[in-house]
Amino acid sequence: MRRVSVYAALLLLFVGVAQLHADETKVKNVIVMIADGSGFNALEATRMWRGEGFIYDADDWDKYAMTTYSFARNNKATEQDAERVYDPVKSWDVRPVEGEKRGYPYCFEGYKWHMNNYPDSAATMSQMMTGQRMYNGSINTLPDGTPAVSVPEMAKKAGKKVGSISTVFMSDATPAAGGGAHHEYRGYQDVIANEMFDAGICDVIGGAGNPDYNNNGDRVRPMTEGDYKFVGGQKTWEMLKRDVHPKGWKLIEDKEEIEKLASGELVLNGKVVMVPKVRGTLQQGRKSEGNPRETAPGDDVLNDNVPTLAAMTQASLNLLGKDKNGFFLQVEGGAVDKAMHANQTGRMIEEYDDFHDAVKVVSDYLDANTEGNNWSNTMVIVTADHDHLIMGPEADKIPFQPLEDRGKGKVPGNKWFYNSHSNMPVPFFVKGQGAELFEKLPKQLDKYEVEGRTLGRGAYFHQIDMGQTLLGVYQKQIDAKKAEATN
Repeated sequence: MRRVSVYAALLLLFVGVAQLHADETKVKNVIVMIADGSGFNALEATRMWRGEGFIYDADDWDKYAMTTYSFARNNKATEQDAERVYDPVKSWDVRPVEGEKRGYPYCFEGYKWHMNNYPDSAATMSQMMTGQRMYNGSINTLPDGTPAVSVPEMAKKAGKKVGSISTVFMSDATPAAGGGAHHEYRGYQDVIANEMFDAGICDVIGGAGNPDYNNNGDRVRPMTEGDYKFVGGQKTWEMLKRDVHPKGWKLIEDKEEIEKLASGELVLNGKVVMVPKVRGTLQQGRKSEGNPRETAPGDDVLNDNVPTLAAMTQASLNLLGKDKNGFFLQVEGGAVDKAMHANQTGRMIEEYDDFHDAVKVVSDYLDANTEGNNWSNTMVIVTADHDHLIMGPEADKIPFQPLEDRGKGKVPGNKWFYNSHSNMPVPFFVKGQGAELFEKLPKQLDKYEVEGRTLGRGAYFHQIDMGQTLLGVYQKQIDAKKAEATN
């Protein structure tokens, strides 16, 4: 298993290796896969339920931890909020404390720190896409309102095709930032969606938000302009439906057509937007026969009129992968986060397992050297934008108690400590061309020894490091093209 050593000597060695062998110009494709909200415990819970690990647990994937802390709570700040900066001592503080937030007891100082200093998906994805620290709510925009140059924009400048897909609203924070959009506040999804359609960056967009259907995939009549906000407003939606969008977007709603795109039976050229027949999420928001906080994965009947994230991923690869210059694709399992906000352990596992199926599609696609795209010319990153506070069943008494493994097919013993995010580092996996670029990044260690226990996630780097690395890849390619043109 290739891991970054926590010892300085080996870190220096890794830096040397990375500098000797990294060649950014060989990275034809970059695929960034985000399981929204999925920290280390979300992955561990899914492993326990599956009774096996993930593709990226294998030795040929490099594994790190990555911090997620944001610049500030909002854009009124002019300097980094020091209290938000990740600190293992604050993170793993086991001292008991009184008080609560939103009905969730603090229990321990570490929990309290996380509950009061968490980032949001807009800031975290924007940090990964711009290499700059962002405030909560920002879509690739600095506190002074300046749009920050993003990875998708640089990919487009380098001659790549660009796609951004999700299991939640196509204009939600993560797919928006991953699609190169900009806005001071994530809540303006109609404006954000129209930028994604009009800016000339994206070639493929996909996600929920269909105004003609509810969360169960039932046909409904949109009643207000707000029903259309996730797809750019009523005017934009009607242009898409009539196939007259001025930027040439082709709308695909039918599950069967998306699956035909995935199988190769349907071949389309030009810009494609996939908006399955469902409103909020592909599956997580569907009705439950019981209490969705208590139902196990698969207990509730799935919406049968929408594709899987795996099918949408395969369709996107087929649409983008034919381009000889390569592509940038962002794939988000966005509804993992929705389940975690609702403290739905079963649906969290269900959604993460679905996300893993999408990763398998990418792996199989590259293994097969499809359209000449393979591991020798493609970088694949699998990570999360932030974490949630899910821990063991007695973690209110035993600080940071691990989840309880109850066997394959069984929901692990767990307890929720908040209905929003934490400031914990998240897992980061990378494989393929350029993976060695990340070996030099970890320079700090998440480790805290207390009461005979060693807590922490190991050597880590920051989301802005990821963003700067990807921006550097595309800048090197742009510079190489300029140099070639002048020779």
